[in-house]
Amino acid sequence: MEQKELKIAVILNPKSIGILRKIKGVTASQLAERMFIGHSTLMKVESGFTPITDLMNVRLWKGLAGLGYSVEEIYLLDAFVKHKGGVVDEAA
Repeated sequence: MEQKELKIAVILNPKSIGILRKIKGVTASQLAERMFIGHSTLMKVESGFTPITDLMNVRLWKGLAGLGYSVEEIYLLDAFVKHKGGVVDEAA
């Protein structure tokens, strides 16, 4: 059986992840637990130290949606952060 790779066209900005997480009052450990990744991995992604892969992006969207955000809210805040200069490394 062939496994299809899930991709989301919009890669989240690392600064958006921290902002969305802090608005809900969720620690990095709690979000990392929801995403089934290590706390240090999430902190590296939030700081922009490591690039966001396709799989990580899908986990971020699912994790943030699990906190109670709608897809539209995540997309709008991410677009606002990118517009206001929160771009860390969009070429990567």
